[in-house]
Amino acid sequence: MPKSVRIVGEKITMDLLLWREHGPQGLDLLVEALEMNPGKLDAYLPSGQTVLIPDLPTQTVREKKIITLFD
Repeated sequence: MPKSVRIVGEKITMDLLLWREHGPQGLDLLVEALEMNPGKLDAYLPSGQTVLIPDLPTQTVREKKIITLFD
């Protein structure tokens, strides 16, 4: 579920906001975030404005088969 975030401060960009929320993986969500917030393509988001931040996709955990040479 997308998260609503209120911009506090100056010179906050969408990619910076995604980095702060999700770390380096958040940058992969930039296109999705811009689609969720039409009309907010400015370089800097105005203070006081509310934007939607998408969630990171869930990652599936795969089991790895471990081979031991010495039993």
